[in-house]
Amino acid sequence: MLKARIVVILLGLFSLTGAGTYMFLGTHGQEGCMIWTGDRYRQVSCNQKQGDAMVIALDTSKLVHFKKITRPDTITAKSLGWVWYSKIDNNVGFFTAGGYHPVHVERHLKPLTQYMINKHILPQ
Repeated sequence: MLKARIVVILLGLFSLTGAGTYMFLGTHGQEGCMIWTGDRYRQVSCNQKQGDAMVIALDTSKLVHFKKITRPDTITAKSLGWVWYSKIDNNVGFFTAGGYHPVHVERHLKPLTQYMINKHILPQ
């Protein structure tokens, strides 16, 4: 009898947790995609055309954590291990998470190095 109550309580908790997560993340219905806005991802409807922006499947981790660092002067040696970069046509961009470049999706971001800090951040 006690085991049956525990099972029912656990099933109820799992159901509530699942439903709460589903509602909190907002990935139901038409909001399961995102676009790059220039400095971060924004959640959008998968059915809506977003100009020239590439609509991709929603990745909640990227949506929350992946951003372009618009003020490279804030990057220091303490940023090693926490910042990634890309260098395309002599233009260097810094990002808050690894993975692929949000526009040039064929290019993989590289971890920040002290050399890159010395060469592209400190001389400014």
